[in-house]
Amino acid sequence: MATIFGVVSVEMPKYAVLKKTSAFEIRNYSRQLRAMVTEQSPAKDVSTDSLFGVLAGYIFGNNAKGGASQKISMTSPVLMTTTNAYPPGGVGMTSPVLTRKEVLGSTSMAFILPSRYQSLQDLPVPGNAQVKLLEVPEHKVAVMKFSGVGSDALWKSKELELRRAAAQEGVALSSEPDQVVRAMYNPPWTLPPFRTNEVMIPVL
Repeated sequence: MATIFGVVSVEMPKYAVLKKTSAFEIRNYSRQLRAMVTEQSPAKDVSTDSLFGVLAGYIFGNNAKGGASQKISMTSPVLMTTTNAYPPGGVGMTSPVLTRKEVLGSTSMAFILPSRYQSLQDLPVPGNAQVKLLEVPEHKVAVMKFSGVGSDALWKSKELELRRAAAQEGVALSSEPDQVVRAMYNPPWTLPPFRTNEVMIPVL
């Protein structure tokens, strides 16, 4: 868990830093196993608390393996992405996690599962069909870190900052909105100045 001062004591995913500038990093992440839940609805109706609750239920024991349930350790960060249902050039984009109000899309939240699980077959089966287990291969992303409470406007601002900084360094990033990830390392009780947030975009 993380303290009110932002110290994270749970497992975090392993990565290698391939490039570091004053504004961002390029990281190569090892293969990951994730538990993910997705909700399709107008953005104004998406509750991150409900998504978190479903995933928390899975790791706290709403699962089955060998006839019994298992408790799975929490990790950090929590990841969020979104997919929008409007065509390119239609309704303008807002934040990488929450879409414009009244626009039908999907919001996904994922927990990275502990590294002691080596394959999907090692994981307990979710008791809630909303929880999907997936394997994410080794991948390379550009990352910008910032603190504070991540409002929609702040997340979008940081995404644009990251894109500009990467372009200045000649680094090509994915332009797909659903590839932009919000990574949140701390619980709500962490004081805003000590919170760690990261926007991540795949490197092409």
